[in-house]
Amino acid sequence: MMRINNNSVMMKVAFAVVVIMMMLVSELQGIELDKMIQNTRSVTKFQGLGDRLTHTFFSKTPIPLNESAAVASNEWKLLDGARVCHEYLGIPYINNRVIVYYTNKGQLSGFGVQLHEELKNGSTVPGFWTKLSKDRYQIDIATRDPKFACSLDTDIYGGPIGDRLIVQPGKLNFEIPLTDKLATARQFIKGACISGMGTHFGYDVYTAPHLSGWSKTLVPVIPMYHEGQVSAVLFYSHSVQECYPIGQWEGPFIPWLFCKNFCSDDCMKHESSLTMFTTMHFLFHDADLNTCPERCPGSGKTRLH
Repeated sequence: MMRINNNSVMMKVAFAVVVIMMMLVSELQGIELDKMIQNTRSVTKFQGLGDRLTHTFFSKTPIPLNESAAVASNEWKLLDGARVCHEYLGIPYINNRVIVYYTNKGQLSGFGVQLHEELKNGSTVPGFWTKLSKDRYQIDIATRDPKFACSLDTDIYGGPIGDRLIVQPGKLNFEIPLTDKLATARQFIKGACISGMGTHFGYDVYTAPHLSGWSKTLVPVIPMYHEGQVSAVLFYSHSVQECYPIGQWEGPFIPWLFCKNFCSDDCMKHESSLTMFTTMHFLFHDADLNTCPERCPGSGKTRLH
């Protein structure tokens, strides 16, 4: 006669009960298992912010993802002339106007840009640009937990380029929202969706969630989003810089063109029509993924025309 293992039977029954309960709860909540899996996959499309870091939209120049690659390229030089670690950011390297930071362990941990122009008092939002000399300024964004910057620990969760965007860490600590929903909740104004970039969002420190018409109140870092997730950021200046293909900045743009980022013709209505804007984009994944059904609601257009 075959013996029945009561313990085994009880375990199988218990497991079946648990499965049935989970299915009932799922049904009551109106959530299908396959939908849960799809949602999880969409959220984890990239580990951290993305799988790459490129600068200058017209060239999409790749930035080395680790310190060893930066050194081997011979294009990146130590900003301080020596391997000095900056708290909150890491070890800075420079290539023309672009800055990249690496942790003491060699992981990419931040990026930034230098501006070669004198910024007069009241011409931009205070705290974003660090003055290096009379006509040279710098802005930085940390992309990793600052505890990794100068330690020998490896960040195993932040992915190739990190998982956050903190402008001027340790000083201003301005957080760029990682989703468009969070950007809206924080009173960023939604702008245009431009193919290759994403949907632009800006923050005006004076009239949020609207634009004041002055560049001096618009935060000089503008994030972009695709499918709800941050896909890129741009830095802007209302001064002429060395622009592509001669330099790394983009432009120059008159206010009317700059305002196309915000589905507007007069978002800088208080600025002179001869004011020049320059921008520099940093993208976190393949630009071809950033598609747009239309540039502005109801326009039916996907391009700047």
